[in-house]
Amino acid sequence: MNQFGVMLKKEWRENLRNYKLFWIPAVFILLGIMEPVSNYFLPQILDSVGNLPEGTVLEFPVPEPELVMAAIMGQYQLLGLLIFTLAYMGTIAGERKSGTATLLYARPLSFRAYFMSKWVMAQVIALLSVWLGFLAGYYYTYLLFGSIDFMNLMRFGLTYSL
Repeated sequence: MNQFGVMLKKEWRENLRNYKLFWIPAVFILLGIMEPVSNYFLPQILDSVGNLPEGTVLEFPVPEPELVMAAIMGQYQLLGLLIFTLAYMGTIAGERKSGTATLLYARPLSFRAYFMSKWVMAQVIALLSVWLGFLAGYYYTYLLFGSIDFMNLMRFGLTYSL
């Protein structure tokens, strides 16, 4: 088996043991669900707070489903990038500090295979997380605000995945 394949299996096991394969998609699913739900229940939330002056009437227009999906992507661009940065920022430095990288470098291993295995696994988890959250957000947007053309939605998601 080539170096890249061996290192990719190592990264898969490491992400499985660190639960990154579970908690990162769970966070993205929550982000995808929170946007349509919070937009739908915003008037009730503001009414229940009760800090508004007497006689205040707040009229919120019902957002279009396409705008809700765009807001979900906005959440991913802000919070999603922060989550991935925090999850993967110390992977190579952490292995060097713990001594794992020293054990790996004692063997004939190219840095390219080492780095690309980490990068590919991070990208697989990123795409899996984004798509799971995106589909969860689509489901709740469909339930609360109405339907969106599914082919246009897939094109939007594929463009975002690039």
